[in-house]
Amino acid sequence: MQGRVQATVVALLGSWVPLLSPATVGLVTLRLGYHQGIWIFIAAILPAVIAPWWSPETPLLMLMVLLNVTSLFTTLVVAEALRWIRSWPVALMLATILSVMAAIVVGLINPQDVENITSAAKEAIEQLNATQQQNVPLPTERFSLGMLGFFNVFVALMGLLIGRWLQSIVYNPGGFQEEIHQLRLPSSMAMVCAGASIYCWWLGSDYSWWTLLFATPLMLSGIGLVHWFCKSKKLPAFWLVAFYAALLLVSPLSILLVLLATSDSFFNVRERLARMRSGE
Repeated sequence: MQGRVQATVVALLGSWVPLLSPATVGLVTLRLGYHQGIWIFIAAILPAVIAPWWSPETPLLMLMVLLNVTSLFTTLVVAEALRWIRSWPVALMLATILSVMAAIVVGLINPQDVENITSAAKEAIEQLNATQQQNVPLPTERFSLGMLGFFNVFVALMGLLIGRWLQSIVYNPGGFQEEIHQLRLPSSMAMVCAGASIYCWWLGSDYSWWTLLFATPLMLSGIGLVHWFCKSKKLPAFWLVAFYAALLLVSPLSILLVLLATSDSFFNVRERLARMRSGE
């Protein structure tokens, strides 16, 4: 980190480069605290905040502005919490809670754009049902709000992860890898996330994005366990590439990942595998 001016410039440029702004906010806050991070946050949201005044009005513009602000604010708060508490499980849970709140706030402040998103999704699904002779349920505003909440937690946590990785490269080589490899939710947190995800899944397709939102801490915990396993077995990077490709293309794999992370929270898979290798 060379100084606030350089970080501010990077945050401003981040308006045109995906994830650059949240990563900058996360990095500065993790290293220097919220007193410095808040200035980078302000610089990062400035282009989005003034956009409605200097650009032609376009559909969903205000919605994107609100999402930009809420996701960067989530990154700021969670980075400060991680800086002091030094607990990834707490950080993941806090990001999830803030993202739920962000979805609710966006829905209250800008219900018209949420309705527009829902209408667009309905039209797309109606065309799909007509052409493919399927019977996919039509979404409601709850579907759109869940999608916005998941977008918020995804951007915020990606910014936090990239910021922590960059901090590790400069100040603590190998520290980020160790943190991710040892990421494991306490059983109480795992039960809350799993219970909320199962409940949303039971409510139907209208809550599919909410299911993903509440499952995010477990999915990241499961990803950390997979990374740890690949390193412990000294597997080549190809296996991780194949894992991420399968995670994107094969939807049931995400369910298995959540189940794996939940099991790890109760039975500590790493410790059990270590005992098996030592012959205990």
